[in-house]
Order: sequence, then C-alpha cells, then structure tokens
Amino acid sequence: MAKSPTPIPAPPVKIHRGAPGSAPARQRRRRKKVNPFVLFLRGQTKTGVGLVVLYGAAALSRQALEPRLVGKQVGLNPVLTLLALYTGYRLLGVGGMIVFPITAMLLKQIWDHSGLQPEG
Repeated sequence: MAKSPTPIPAPPVKIHRGAPGSAPARQRRRRKKVNPFVLFLRGQTKTGVGLVVLYGAAALSRQALEPRLVGKQVGLNPVLTLLALYTGYRLLGVGGMIVFPITAMLLKQIWDHSGLQPEG
C-alpha cells in the first residue's frame, strides 16, 4: 500500500490588531507608569518626593473644589451637595453619587416653587 503524501504546513498568519495603517500591537511602545515608591528605592528621592507632593496637592484641591463645582452646576449649597454625594455613596455606591445629588436638586426645586419656605 502506498503512503499518502504528508500535508504541507500552512505559513503562519500575521494577525494585525489595531487601527488600519497603525503599527501592529506588539510593536507599539507603551509609556511606563512611574511609581514614586520605586523612585525612592532607586535613590531618586527628589523626584519621588516631588511626585508625592504633586499627587497630594491635586487630591486636596479636588476634594476641596468638587462640592463647590457640583453645587454650582446643580444649584445646591456645597455642604448639601457633599452630604448628598456621601449619603448616596454609602447607600447605593457609585450610582448613588449620581442619583442622590439629582434627587436633592429636585427636592430643592420643589421646595423653592411650592411657596412653603418663609419669606425673608
């Protein structure tokens, strides 16, 4: 009985992932994320301290300004906005941070247009 011919293997297929005309995914260069604690370990303390200070300043300014910005956009007192954000987060999570300020705004609008508030 004659042997059947061995099949010829197909050439490897190059898969191109990404936008047409762009370099293949494995050839793209990615930026490395800089961790300030790694910089401390490598002896670059000035750069590490600078990044930690920059991060702290950004976090504090965001925490201080967010209730005011959201309050002005929504038309609520910043303290009431912060309370609504916190209560919404504690009760419903991230979705509550969206629902509760909107609910507080609607309740404020109903209160303002109901005629129940004292004149002064």
